[in-house]
Amino acid sequence: MPRMVIVGTGRLAQALAAWAPRAGYTLAAIVSRDARRARALARRLHAGRGLALGQPLPQAELYWLAVPDDALARTARRLASAPADWRGRVALHSSGLRDRGVLAPLAARGAATGSLHPLMSFAAGVAVEPRGILFGFEGAAGARRRAKAMVVRWGGEWLELPAAAKPAYHLAATLASPGLVALLAAAQWAGGRRLPARSRKKLWRGLQRLMAQTAQNLARPGARPAGAWTGPLARGDRQTLRRHLQTARELGLADFYRAQARLARRLLPSQGQAKR
Repeated sequence: MPRMVIVGTGRLAQALAAWAPRAGYTLAAIVSRDARRARALARRLHAGRGLALGQPLPQAELYWLAVPDDALARTARRLASAPADWRGRVALHSSGLRDRGVLAPLAARGAATGSLHPLMSFAAGVAVEPRGILFGFEGAAGARRRAKAMVVRWGGEWLELPAAAKPAYHLAATLASPGLVALLAAAQWAGGRRLPARSRKKLWRGLQRLMAQTAQNLARPGARPAGAWTGPLARGDRQTLRRHLQTARELGLADFYRAQARLARRLLPSQGQAKR
């Protein structure tokens, strides 16, 4: 079986390590700046070894860097400085923003480089299955072959990403997931300010239900955002909107509310305007 080395011990690295056998790989090692974390994760996942970054690496067909974006260039330089033969090897990173250029030190040593980004949220304590996930790829032909074979084995969906498209692609992912969490946190805070604690818990459950139904509306076959667009801005209820803005000013959310409304007016149809 081909061998994989994963660099990193965070949530994404843990998911990739769990998925590796399903793609037909033996997990040769987990590598981290923190050797203790690497060894602990290697024991838990029955990987070959847990190593500190800078230690000699085992030979493998695929080296996957699952580290924060800001650490990618530094990590690639550290790996490339090790006395290893990178010819015929594949090195991938998982950044949705950066392209393969950040792995240039490894490419200079002979590795086929690329990026493979799973369009998914990896929250603490939540196991994520790879089936059905969209994987965005950008990179060299040699890296593409190995990456695509993994995605097929996982039952994922393949997306070719030109390097120039990655910043907007990653912005979209950030708006859709972390941005949604921030939006719900703002909704919970704003709606619960004048409620007792017991009622705030009920409000949070209600907001979760509302969010879940909205997601279901958007997930219907053929659904588009315009079809799930509801509320006073969609209806053109101007008095309600003025009251919203007044309340948003009181809570320090006026700029956020206006920005959201401007985007909605530009991107989504107004039912109120359509009726007139």
